[in-house]
Amino acid sequence: MTELQKTNIKKKPSKGWKLVKIVVLVYCSAGIALYYLQGKLLFRPVPLPPDYQFKFNIPFKEVNIPLNSKDNLSLVQFFPQDSIRKGVVLYFHGNRII
Repeated sequence: MTELQKTNIKKKPSKGWKLVKIVVLVYCSAGIALYYLQGKLLFRPVPLPPDYQFKFNIPFKEVNIPLNSKDNLSLVQFFPQDSIRKGVVLYFHGNRII
């Protein structure tokens, strides 16, 4: 074979590269699917009636903040067992039904 003929011969990609491409494609597809479905997978909102009373075994206080005539923001404040307060955990969870 001449040098020109050797350069025109196309090499087939190895089976290892095909496997790597498939794994990367599946990984990216799963990541995209999880990104768009995370609301349905992580949070399953259930609307509570306006007169709902929370029941916990530890001390807590419920605070209701009216936003307008229709909507209300409910907060549940938990108190530490001892009198020393060490910090705050602020958690936002929307109750929007998707």
